[in-house]
Amino acid sequence: HGLQFHDGDSQRIAHGHRSRIHIYIDGQRNPAEEAQWCQQWQTVYIATQHHIKAQSTLNGTPYLTMAYEAEQGFFQITLPKSLVHTITTESTVELIAAHIALTVAERHRGKRVMIKAFEGVHKGAIAVQHRPKDT
Repeated sequence: HGLQFHDGDSQRIAHGHRSRIHIYIDGQRNPAEEAQWCQQWQTVYIATQHHIKAQSTLNGTPYLTMAYEAEQGFFQITLPKSLVHTITTESTVELIAAHIALTVAERHRGKRVMIKAFEGVHKGAIAVQHRPKDT
C-alpha cells in the first residue's frame, strides 16, 4: 500500500508490511478466517479507490494504474488487476482493520467480529463490527 498523506516514508506507493492479523468471532479466535485473509492478501497491493487513475489490458490481462502526488513526490504503479484489492478509504492499518471487520461481519451476521491488525512494534489497530442477522 501507499499512504499519500503520511508524514514519512509510508507515502511511497509500493512499500509493504508482512503483518499478522487475529480474527475473533464471538470472542473466539478463528484460524480459518485468518488463513483465508492471509492467503487472499499474500501478494496483494491494497489500493485506495481514488488513487486508481487508469485501467488497461495487455495480452488479455487487465491492469490498474494507481498514482498520487505526495510530499516526497509523484508516485505511480501499474499492476495486474488480480493483484489489487481496492478499498474505499486510505489504507492505514486502522482502516484496513475496519475493512476486514466489516467484510467478515457480513459473512457472520449476528456475531461480534473483532480484528486485531499488527504493523510493527507497538503499532496496530483493533476494529469491532456487529452486523444484525437478516430478518
